[in-house]
Amino acid sequence: MGKYKKRHKGEKRKKNTNTSSDYTDHSDQSDTHTMNDISTVINEANEVLFGQTDGNVHDASIGPNPPNPPTSTPLVTSDAGLHNKLDVIMSQLSKLSKLDDIEHRLGSLDNTVACMGNRISEVEKANVEFRQTVDFVSEKVDQYEAKLNSSEIQALVTTVKQQSRAILEMKEEIEAIRNERDDLKDKVVDLQCRSMKNNLIFTGLSGETNTEDTEGVLRDFIYYELGIDSNIEFGNVHRYGKRINGKPRPIVARFLYHKDLAFVKRNAYMTVTMERGWTRDQANTVSRNIGAFKYVNTQEVVMRACE
Repeated sequence: MGKYKKRHKGEKRKKNTNTSSDYTDHSDQSDTHTMNDISTVINEANEVLFGQTDGNVHDASIGPNPPNPPTSTPLVTSDAGLHNKLDVIMSQLSKLSKLDDIEHRLGSLDNTVACMGNRISEVEKANVEFRQTVDFVSEKVDQYEAKLNSSEIQALVTTVKQQSRAILEMKEEIEAIRNERDDLKDKVVDLQCRSMKNNLIFTGLSGETNTEDTEGVLRDFIYYELGIDSNIEFGNVHRYGKRINGKPRPIVARFLYHKDLAFVKRNAYMTVTMERGWTRDQANTVSRNIGAFKYVNTQEVVMRACE
């Protein structure tokens, strides 16, 4: 009975909606019918047990008392019929208990719907903000496109073409400078070769000191060892290189006239050939870059051309 009263109060709160109102009317009719059945069963049970109907029991029954109940002849009901009616009543009470579960589920559904409504509102708000951002970005893009009008683009194209022509001209100038450099290098090499053709290097001439007369040492060698008494004119005579273990450094002599250089080389070959007993063919087998060999004070002196 407590569940019935709780359900009855819940139904009154839902009369505002059409569905709840229809459901409440149907429930009231069912409840009235159920209470009448309960009263009838109680009266019949009293008659069976006590042989009469207790007015107090009738007054304490569930539901409103019908006005001026008619006097009726007591009915004799079998135990089987009474049990059947009790089963029907218990089945209807079980259905009433299910209404509480339905009400609870409806409440949960209402909460879920409310939560979904809130989330939909948030999504709609975020969508509005996103559209505003897209509109802002689109406006900025339009502004940048407006700034890059056709005249500015044409100016940029013209500038790029000018720069391309300037770069091409610079490449041509660089190529011309490179060719000129190569020509100058060839000329320098040629001049060096020409100047070195008048040079002879004498290796093994000892007596080197810090105060020596290098040209005099060389002239003595040419006069005494090679037997040349002609006046040879030198442009420059000096020793070169680093001193290693006290060994004398080579002497390089630049002849002013190539004929003097050739004369010295020819006499050197002849002198060495005669001293060593070589034939002319044997002397020719010696490389002219190495030159002639001459022993001076048991030390070999090598004369070679600088080519």
